[in-house]
Amino acid sequence: PGTITVNGGAWIGNVTPGSATVPAGGLITITGGGFTTGLVDVTLKGTPIAFTVVDDNTIHAVPSRAVTMHGTEV
Repeated sequence: PGTITVNGGAWIGNVTPGSATVPAGGLITITGGGFTTGLVDVTLKGTPIAFTVVDDNTIHAVPSRAVTMHGTEV
């Protein structure tokens, strides 16, 4: 399993999918609060992954390799 880390004063309420394997190029949706472009970093197992801050409450992250979400520490 990987680890998703959100820095910059943000908080995570939910990550979807929560128990699936996301393929490379797939979509991981992170919801919570305090997501501000330029102030948030998203990493997977310590490696930065591509992400878009949709709004203050939603981030879309796209892994470059397949990742199993079940058991992933958030």
